[in-house]
Amino acid sequence: MKLDIDNNTLKVKLNPLEMLLSFRGALSIPVDRITEVSTEKPGWQWGARAPGIHIPFLVKMGTFLASGGKEFWVTTTGRPYLVIKTEGWDYARIVLTMGENKLWAERLRQEIQAVK
Repeated sequence: MKLDIDNNTLKVKLNPLEMLLSFRGALSIPVDRITEVSTEKPGWQWGARAPGIHIPFLVKMGTFLASGGKEFWVTTTGRPYLVIKTEGWDYARIVLTMGENKLWAERLRQEIQAVK
């Protein structure tokens, strides 16, 4: 996956395997809709896949309906997390695993401050 920020929009471009497993091509998240960014492992919430794949302790990708709202996950075991919470957007929470999670968390926090 590749992340980019352009015109106050976070763009998440998935690789072909991630697209196949998550049933999604890309995300474009307005920075002003992002309320919180974290690198902590997210808490588990029960929810239904809608659509997606979940193989416990291995992979979780796709859209999931949870008690806190609709979530989008592209995660694999053993990689660091980037958790993005939003308000007034398609998903209440986006959970990604990626190598540069701390760098992106700080960059997003700076972008959030710049648009406020």
